[in-house]
Amino acid sequence: MRYEILLPCACGAVFLLMAASGVGWAQTSHKKPARPGQGIGPVSGSARATRPSAVEIVVPVALSVRTDKKIYRSGAPIQMTITVKNATKDPVRLTFPTGQRYDIDLRRGSDPKNPKIWQWSHGQMFTQMVSSVSLPPGKALSFSETYRPGQEQAPVLTPGTYTFTATLMTMGHGNHPFGTTRITVR
Repeated sequence: MRYEILLPCACGAVFLLMAASGVGWAQTSHKKPARPGQGIGPVSGSARATRPSAVEIVVPVALSVRTDKKIYRSGAPIQMTITVKNATKDPVRLTFPTGQRYDIDLRRGSDPKNPKIWQWSHGQMFTQMVSSVSLPPGKALSFSETYRPGQEQAPVLTPGTYTFTATLMTMGHGNHPFGTTRITVR
């Protein structure tokens, strides 16, 4: 069984929070609840009822990260482009708790549990001010960064496979939108 909670916001939006089998997610909706005072209630679809637990916020955007090539020589710079696209039919407001919009990390291999070799934001400072960006339906934001081996705490990569993960640093707890891409160093 799934549970849903509709939370009205002062701005007129309604947050729809859902939880099922110990995993939860939330999605912003700009629609008013069908009935005033609608609150917690079960939703059919699962074989057994569970109690709602931690709720994660899902930002309705698609994030991808791409590199300019898939194969690099050791010591070569790696150009990355992060694209955040609104795949919905409504405008999406992205709210950030600081001036940081994204982060990028690099791990050897493809296992997300492998230790980080490099993190783009390490050692950087960001403005401490909440801000937001409105993303119209079907539109995208792009950010570019370059991994420069031997500079800015970026080690020279030895031959092997590596995974870059870009994460959108939106406000809220839970999972943030992210994308990954793999490269090979020869």
